[in-house]
Amino acid sequence: MTEEATTEAPPLSGEILTLRQALLDALHTRNEKAQGDVLKRVVLSMVSGHDMSEMMDSVVMASRTNNMSHKKMIFLYMQTYARHNPSSALMAVGSFLSDCHASTPAVKGMALRSLCSMLSPELAEHMIKPIEKGLQDPNSSVRQIAIIAVAKLNSVAPTVINNGIISYLTDLIVSSDTRVNINALRVIDELYASKGGYTLNRQIMIQLLSKIQFFSPWNQCYILEHVAKYEPTSAEELIGLMNLLDSRLATHNSGIIFACVQIFLKWTRVYPEYRKSVYYRIRHPILSLLSGTIPEIEFSIISHISALSEHAPGLFKKEFKYFYVCVNDPEYLKIAKVQLLASLASPTTTREIISEMECVFFLLISVSPFQLIKK
Repeated sequence: MTEEATTEAPPLSGEILTLRQALLDALHTRNEKAQGDVLKRVVLSMVSGHDMSEMMDSVVMASRTNNMSHKKMIFLYMQTYARHNPSSALMAVGSFLSDCHASTPAVKGMALRSLCSMLSPELAEHMIKPIEKGLQDPNSSVRQIAIIAVAKLNSVAPTVINNGIISYLTDLIVSSDTRVNINALRVIDELYASKGGYTLNRQIMIQLLSKIQFFSPWNQCYILEHVAKYEPTSAEELIGLMNLLDSRLATHNSGIIFACVQIFLKWTRVYPEYRKSVYYRIRHPILSLLSGTIPEIEFSIISHISALSEHAPGLFKKEFKYFYVCVNDPEYLKIAKVQLLASLASPTTTREIISEMECVFFLLISVSPFQLIKK
């Protein structure tokens, strides 16, 4: 078995001297086209496997440019060699820190992203000020990159994250950009992982719920997971919060609807006088999920309905026709529906259920419907 080649090709000393001199000449004459041509040759040699680390000092000098294509090549070069070379890292960090104060959001974002890519415990202290500045930046893309930088910083040196960063993240949870909101919530939740995760206070929760429809379904479910941790302090607050969540029951996403169901049932444990109203409010949204869905999700919905029927036996008795077995249903779904029908059957509906389903039962499964209904 041959050993996998992991070493770089030998350096091109003569070519490096030529490229360095060409780059210095282009910088001296302020010829942007010539600078770009040299940088392309440097990056091409680098990605071809040649050691171009000796170009670091001249590339750092070239980083003082506003040309975005040049910036991208320079950042790629610096990231490649700064990760494993301490002296190169210091030069690169200085250049990145300078670009973090640029006037162009794209340059600030690239500089901050590049700093994150070469993050190490030794460089963690240098990241605090750029991250704090990025979290307060008026541009949402820069704020998003700064939020991700906090997550990376937490994975490398969690002890350097101060209360100022946490305060900025908390403010961003309720900022105007929904992508920034959810990223800030995820990162601050990660920071509090050792304490069981981040708990929303009432003010932040209401602000998130008031615009929850603007988040993606996945992120809505994530927010609702945090909402479920909250405990209303009065019946009036309970009603107000449930009214905020009521619109989510009109969606066609099973994850969102069942997340709301979980919240409603959890909150009404303390206020049982509202439990019956909650049961009848969630009935039709749950039943609406059964139309036009895939078997796997339908099985999950049937399982939830079965669990709810144990706590509220009469809730779905009149809707038993929703659970009739279809010829194309997978076997596991057929069995789940039969068991649910058996639990919902009553003296007035037993004959109708048997008459409707008898043919399907005997043709497609080996379980007698009479035995299931007797159970």
